[in-house]
Amino acid sequence: MDSGRTLQTARIPLAAFGAAELASIRAVRLTFDSPFEQGILLANIRATRATTPAPLAPAVRTASPGGAGARISTVAPAAPAPRRISLGNTVQSVRSHGADSVRITLATTRFFEPRARQLVLSVGAERSVRAAHPAGDLRSVEFLLPRAAFDRLSAREPLTVDYGEGSPVVWDFGVLDKHSLDR
Repeated sequence: MDSGRTLQTARIPLAAFGAAELASIRAVRLTFDSPFEQGILLANIRATRATTPAPLAPAVRTASPGGAGARISTVAPAAPAPRRISLGNTVQSVRSHGADSVRITLATTRFFEPRARQLVLSVGAERSVRAAHPAGDLRSVEFLLPRAAFDRLSAREPLTVDYGEGSPVVWDFGVLDKHSLDR
């Protein structure tokens, strides 16, 4: 896993393409000025005209102190609970990766959806975003966790993968058995 060369998602505003007439763009050509030893895997190029605005908070009328008039305030809508995926998830391996990190390989039957935000591994209180999909397979992911973070974990910690705070989906892998390291 070479996370130094793995770019999960890139967002490039069309304005970065210079003085082009944005309404006339029909294609994008990616040109690289240096050769790559192992090639490039590229998928899912998408163009959007605008981002989706955040939902507006509903206005709520409340009586002001003393009963004179009404005050209008907004109430933020409650965030929906994330969709939890717990069936078909397995911890494939937990292996030392050099002296300073541990590689945790996970697999799922419900693929890890490509998103603009990185996948986040949570094991107990420890977090990692150092992830890669082996051979580009979106049904498996390898995370690197610093060895010091792994050592702080208790024997069996809850293990989940999501997209960080406010994630709409969480893959639940049960608990990580710390004793499975290098077995």
